[in-house]
Amino acid sequence: MSLFRNPSLILATAFAGAAYAQQPNVVLFMVDDFGWTDWQYDPVLNPTGSKLYETPNMLRLAQMGTNFTQSYAANAVCSPSRAAVMSGKDPARINITQWISGGNHFHPTLAEPDWDKTLNSSEFTLAEALRGDGYDTAFIGKWHLGSNGSSAADPTQHGFDINIGGNHKGSPPGGYFAGSDGSWSAPNIGTGFPSDAYLPDVLSDHAVQYIDDHNATSPDDPFFMFLSHYAVHNPQQAPADSIQYFQDKLNQGGDFGEHDRATYAAMIRHVDDSLGKVLDELEQENLLDETLIIFTSDHGGLWAAQGDPTSNAPLRGGKGSYYERQWPCRAPVPHCPPKSR
Repeated sequence: MSLFRNPSLILATAFAGAAYAQQPNVVLFMVDDFGWTDWQYDPVLNPTGSKLYETPNMLRLAQMGTNFTQSYAANAVCSPSRAAVMSGKDPARINITQWISGGNHFHPTLAEPDWDKTLNSSEFTLAEALRGDGYDTAFIGKWHLGSNGSSAADPTQHGFDINIGGNHKGSPPGGYFAGSDGSWSAPNIGTGFPSDAYLPDVLSDHAVQYIDDHNATSPDDPFFMFLSHYAVHNPQQAPADSIQYFQDKLNQGGDFGEHDRATYAAMIRHVDDSLGKVLDELEQENLLDETLIIFTSDHGGLWAAQGDPTSNAPLRGGKGSYYERQWPCRAPVPHCPPKSR
């Protein structure tokens, strides 16, 4: 669907060009660290896709809508890309050019660039714009646009009426499973979950519940829901039965190319299930034809520098990288650097 300079984003808009009788609802569905090859192969809709990964709902959305095949993420890491989505500005203009709070990339002869580790309150966000136009707004999932303890780490300070799960953290808080305490260290997700509760599924349930509640209480108001999954960011974790399904598929053999990680495939499948739950709920509530749905990722897929869970081949690099060279290298390139796998 999309090719990015840090081979990244899938973006599909359903019902583009539809003549809405009123303001459409808007669902922005973002997957973290999701690469351009990380959805299911289809000879028409996705000829560069994977034959291991199974994403029937992404294909369903692609069939309904418009696929942007020459789009680019705003940045190669998460916070700048997300800040660009929220502000409508290039990361350089808002001075957020690194993930918050930044890495330890120090060099004795180079100074760390000056950059902001927060989305400043002076920025007019997408949520604020839509709320000003009569929309109810909800944020669910990963935020990562402010430092720990800052007001910018709270989506409700940037135009959202509701925040479920968003704070300063860029990776799943405590991992993807609820653990023995039955919760995650992020706001409003809830408590008392079984230890095997899986965060992508729980966030999906919150999204479905929001649509249901909104249609029951405010059916005449449009809504903007930003469902921003922590998946498929590290750590690589998924329910055991889902992992086993893809391991069995790998063991049976097939032309899977460099996609060979059962856990990553399972994580993708749960994200796809999430999209399916949202589509099904909109359809059940008779809202599907009144909703603009945008599916995207924040940058390129994980590669060797992040544990090698997937492959961006035939392109070079991935998350954090700006390479887009296809393989094999040809003259006048003097040598071929290592591939991502």
